[in-house]
Amino acid sequence: MMSRTLVEAGAVEGTFYAEAARWIAEVADRSAVVVDVGGGSGAAGCALARALPASYVVVAHGSRSALERARERSVASRVAERLETCECAPGDGVLEDEPADLVWAGDLVPDAADAPWSLKQAAQLVRPHGLLAWAEGGRATRVLDDDLGLDRPGLLRRLEAAA
Repeated sequence: MMSRTLVEAGAVEGTFYAEAARWIAEVADRSAVVVDVGGGSGAAGCALARALPASYVVVAHGSRSALERARERSVASRVAERLETCECAPGDGVLEDEPADLVWAGDLVPDAADAPWSLKQAAQLVRPHGLLAWAEGGRATRVLDDDLGLDRPGLLRRLEAAA
């Protein structure tokens, strides 16, 4: 059974996801292949599919019950024909074969070795000249340049120092 917290978070954060998706639609390729890593119940993935009507979205998560909720949400959001779910974990090779134009990485802990997805793993899914959208709750909004230093430890410290 999926965590009630995950479903509730998707409902509460829905407005944030819709606003973020509208902003992303202004700068992203409208016909993008989008991957929502750690996509949970699909709130962000569905918002991106609505904001990018010519896109194809993959919601990737390690929980089958979360992905069932994402499929239900995609039907209710009327984007089911353009949204696929993928039960996978980082490093299993499932997503690495076809890089995405846009990767949404929400609530990842960039420096935690035991996090289900890391920012570095998410960034590796982005094709050259693609877009990585990273949303981390509870922190100030920052826009970063292309050289994030993902291969070096301490990304979170560098972000906080930049703020």
